[in-house]
Amino acid sequence: MYCLTVLEHIIKKVWIRMPGPDKAELRTRLHRFMISHHLKVPNFICNKLGKLVVDIGRLDWPHFFPDFFMNIHQLAQAPETAPLGLMLIQTAFEEFTSPREDLAVTRKEELHRLMLEQVPVVLNILAGHLDAVLEKHSHLVTATPPPSPTHYQNNSQQTLFSTSPLHTGSLLSGMFKSTSKNPFQCMPPLDAESHQLSVLSLRCLAQLLSWIPLSSYITSSLLTTVFHFASFGCHPEPVSIDVMNVGMQHVQTLRRNTELGIQAMGCINEIMSKHCIPADYEGFLLQVFQDTFHLLQNLTKDNSKSAAGRNTLASIDDMYVEKFTEFLQLFVNLHLKRFESS
Repeated sequence: MYCLTVLEHIIKKVWIRMPGPDKAELRTRLHRFMISHHLKVPNFICNKLGKLVVDIGRLDWPHFFPDFFMNIHQLAQAPETAPLGLMLIQTAFEEFTSPREDLAVTRKEELHRLMLEQVPVVLNILAGHLDAVLEKHSHLVTATPPPSPTHYQNNSQQTLFSTSPLHTGSLLSGMFKSTSKNPFQCMPPLDAESHQLSVLSLRCLAQLLSWIPLSSYITSSLLTTVFHFASFGCHPEPVSIDVMNVGMQHVQTLRRNTELGIQAMGCINEIMSKHCIPADYEGFLLQVFQDTFHLLQNLTKDNSKSAAGRNTLASIDDMYVEKFTEFLQLFVNLHLKRFESS
C-alpha cells in the first residue's frame, strides 16, 4: 500500500513534468501488474491500482494515452477480467464526469465530450453482461422462462418503443394488455460469479444514468433488462431444486436477491427522476406501467401456503420497499401527471 501511495503522489504532483518515456513505462508496468495480480490482492488494493490507472488516463487520455479506454473495454468484455474492467469503467466515469478543481475548464469540457462518445460502447457492454446473466438464469427455471431481453443497440434508425397505444385504442386498455402473464415469476438464485457481474454492471449503469442524456440512450430492451433484475428483490424465498436446504445458503440467497433488486431499482429511479421523455413517450409509459404491475403482483402475492406462512411484502427488505415506493412516487408524480396534462 505504501508503494501505491508513492505512485499516487507522483501522478498528482510530478506527472506533468515527467519525460514522456518514463510516463509510458510507468503506465505499462502499472497496467500489467494490475492485470496479473487483480485476483491475488485484496479488493482495496485492486481498487487502488484501478484508481491510479484512471488518474493517469484523466491527465493523458486521449493525447498521450490513446488506448486507455480501448484497454478497459477489452478487460470488461473478457469473462476472466470482466469484474476488473467494470470497476475501471465505474471509476473512470466517476472521476472524469466530476473532475476536481485541479483541471482547467477546457480540459473538463473535453473530458465530458469524450466521455459521451464512450457511452454507447459502455452501455452495450453492460447490457451484454446483464442479458447474458438473464439468459443463463432462464435455463435454470423449471417453469416457463421469462422472455430474454435483446442486447442494447444504439441505432438512430431503430424505434425505441413499440407503436403508441394511442394509435390502436385507449392507453389504459393498452396498459392492461399482456398483464395476465407475469414474466417475473420463478426466479432462482444466481451463482456467485453471475451475481458479482450483475451487481457491478448495475452499479456502472446507475452511475451512467446519473449524468447522460437519457432520452438519447434509454431503449425498450435496456428498460426490460433492468426491470427483470428489479424483480429479484420481490422473491425473498429462493426457488431452487434443493428446497430443503434453508440454512446459511438460504440467508445468502436472500441477501443476493435483495442486493440485485436494490441496485436495479436504483437504476430505474435514476431514469424516473431525470424526467426522461423518449421519442415514443406513450410506449415508454406503457412498458413501465406493465412492468410495475408485474412487480406489484409479486410484492403483494399471498404466500400463506408456504413454510413461512406470510404475505410476500412482509418478507421484503426494507431498503427495497423504500426504493420501490420512491419509484412509484416518481412515476405517478412526474410521468402520469405529465401525460394527463398533455
